[in-house]
Amino acid sequence: HRCCAQVLVHAVDVRSRSLVAAWLVCVRCVVPAISKTYDVNVVIGRNTSKKIALSNPYGLPRRFRLHCSRPDLISLKEKELTVPVGEFRYMGLRFSADSSLAPGVAEVLVLVNNEEDKNEECMLVRVAFVHEGGALPQPRTPARIERVAGELVDS
Repeated sequence: HRCCAQVLVHAVDVRSRSLVAAWLVCVRCVVPAISKTYDVNVVIGRNTSKKIALSNPYGLPRRFRLHCSRPDLISLKEKELTVPVGEFRYMGLRFSADSSLAPGVAEVLVLVNNEEDKNEECMLVRVAFVHEGGALPQPRTPARIERVAGELVDS
C-alpha cells in the first residue's frame, strides 16, 4: 500500500486576521514489507489473548519497540521487549471483541522497531470477528505478495 497526501497549512495572526505564512505539506507513506501473517478467530463479546515469539538474531541483546496499527482492536501487553542474544521472548496481544462489533475481518499490522524506532519487522494479523460457533473466513491474499505464515500461541 502506498499513501500520498497534500495538506495546505495556514498560520493566521489572530488579532489582525491576516495570513502570516502558508505551507504545502506533502506526505508519502509506504507500508513495510510483511514478514509473517497470522490468522486469528475471535468470538465477538469474548476478549482473547495470544502470544507471538520474537527472536533476536543479532550478536547483542536487543530492545524492540512494539506498535500496532489498530490499537482499538489489538492492544500490546508490552510496549518494549528486551530479547537476549540468540533467544526469543513472547509479545502478548490482547484482542478486543466488544459485543457491538459486527462480524468481519480486520487486517492489523504489528510493527517491531529498534531502539531508534526504525522498523525491523512487520507482521500482519488478520482478525476474524465471529459469533459463537462461527468459522474463520478464507483469507484473500493477492497472488503477487509472498508471505510467510506464522504461529500464534494461546496466552
